[in-house]
Amino acid sequence: KKKFNHLSLGLNTMGSTIICLASNKEVVLLDEPVLGFDAIMRVEFYDMLTESFQKHPRIIIVSTHIIEEIAKAIQKLIIIDRGSIRFFDTLQSVETKAFRISGLQKDVEVATRNLNIIGQDAVGGLVTSYIFDNPPEQTASLEIQPLSLQDFFIQMVGHKGGVKR
Repeated sequence: KKKFNHLSLGLNTMGSTIICLASNKEVVLLDEPVLGFDAIMRVEFYDMLTESFQKHPRIIIVSTHIIEEIAKAIQKLIIIDRGSIRFFDTLQSVETKAFRISGLQKDVEVATRNLNIIGQDAVGGLVTSYIFDNPPEQTASLEIQPLSLQDFFIQMVGHKGGVKR
């Protein structure tokens, strides 16, 4: 029985999102659509988003900082950093080409020599290179693991403390 502008942030956001999706426009833009949602409301939102798209296929652009949660609902991923497109491809390409390779510096350098390195961390003689490429052959001296979507995002944007690495 509350007026729309007296709802909590989460309910206000949900109401706005429902109205937006109900419009069935060819293109829908949602900016931080889960702002103020608790975990249950976020799951309900992504289910609602998927259902809405299945009933009325169209372009739905979602801007969010809650990266891992959106993965179940997206087909294409665009990473924009400070106004520049850093990545535009399918989520499947991230799942098949984004890896972290860890080991001794010399072993990692040899394994990643001709690969697209998107970031790197070093501690002592150990190095972790983050790649977006086909993974190298597994060897006993290397640890190769897929990157989570969030880790991929962090490596693509590459800002630490607001400064480009």
